[in-house]
Amino acid sequence: MLAAFGGEKRAFEAVLSAYAFILAQPEPFDWLAAAIRDYEDGDRLLGGVVVDILRALTGGNNWIAYGTVFTIEAILLVIVLALAGELHIERATASTEAPAQPRAATDEVAAARL
Repeated sequence: MLAAFGGEKRAFEAVLSAYAFILAQPEPFDWLAAAIRDYEDGDRLLGGVVVDILRALTGGNNWIAYGTVFTIEAILLVIVLALAGELHIERATASTEAPAQPRAATDEVAAARL
């Protein structure tokens, strides 16, 4: 895994850079929680759909179904790690623009309509 980053030092720098990027978001912990939820949804979709299809095709063989899903996820992880070495997060900038209408104002408008 470290080879994908070009060594331990570059991998550590990438982790610190990703951490700084997350903290640069307007609400970093909310942003991170949303990103995690988005990832989990995609993971469930891949696992559930592929497992169900392979079970149907193989007569309910769980070894083939789950083995295929784990293999696909491992391949995707290797691709992500290889691409992560190409990222330059230190050049990214977080959006500092405020939303067009604050959430509290939106909630007040919705309450007024009721």
